[in-house]
Parts: sequence; C-alpha cells; structure tokens
Amino acid sequence: MSVSRLEVRERHFVEELGALFSEAGGAPMMGRVLGRLLIAAEPVQTAAELADYLDASAGSISTTLRQLTQARVVRKVRIPGQRAAGYRLAETAWTDVFMMKAHMNTIFREAAAKGLELLEASDRDTSRLKYFHDFYAFVERRMPQLVDEWLASQAQEES
Repeated sequence: MSVSRLEVRERHFVEELGALFSEAGGAPMMGRVLGRLLIAAEPVQTAAELADYLDASAGSISTTLRQLTQARVVRKVRIPGQRAAGYRLAETAWTDVFMMKAHMNTIFREAAAKGLELLEASDRDTSRLKYFHDFYAFVERRMPQLVDEWLASQAQEES
C-alpha cells in the first residue's frame, strides 16, 4: 500500500509534537496523541485507532488519554453505534491549559514573597528575589486578561 506525501508529512508533524513535548519536559506520547487529534480527518478517535496510527501499546495510549482527560485537554465521547469510547480535543483545551499554568505563577510569586519576608530584616541584596517576585506577580495578573482578550477575539470572529 502506497503512502501519500500528505500522510508522510502528517506523521512527521505528529512526531515533531512528540519531540516538542519531550523537550518541554513532558511525555512524547502526550504530544503524539495531541498531534494526531489535531490533524486527524475525523476529530473523534478511539484508543485503538490512536494506538494503531501511533504504533503504540494500548496501555500507553490508555494512560496518556487518562492524563489528557484529567487535564481537560481531551474529552471522552460516545460514538453512536460503537462500544468503544471516542476521544476528541476539548473546545477550550488550550485556554484551560493556559489557566492551569496560571496557578503555578501564584505558587512562584508566593514563594518569592516568603523569601522577601525572610530577608526583610537582613542587609542582603534582594534585587534578584524581588525581580522574581515582581515578574510572577505581573504574569499572574495578566494571564486571565490574555485569556479574556483571546475569548473576546474568538467571539468577534464567529459573529
């Protein structure tokens, strides 16, 4: 069976996303599954279809889909006429992930604030710690605004 140029390029894209996730400290399989869900002709894929396409074990796909579902990036859906569940990207996947990361900004800002409090009475240079604190305070404030702006721009495009 011959493979088209498009199929080769699609597989390359999926593998690139896997490598990108790996470089970012994540699981390559997570990137590969997301890559497949992003470009598949059918937006809903079963675990078996993903395993077959990605040449991956059922266990690896199951674990990855569970993680992506728990993170609200992927939704489990019923496929009419089939016993197997399907999986698709959540409509708000990227904004949800972005806002989950916002929580980490709060954690970093709070940690920096503790450090500043700890060194408050000392004569140490706290400029690095203050910069760390101020950066994460800024990002913490701006992330929700960015999501709101994005959602507003999407609503405007749809109307």
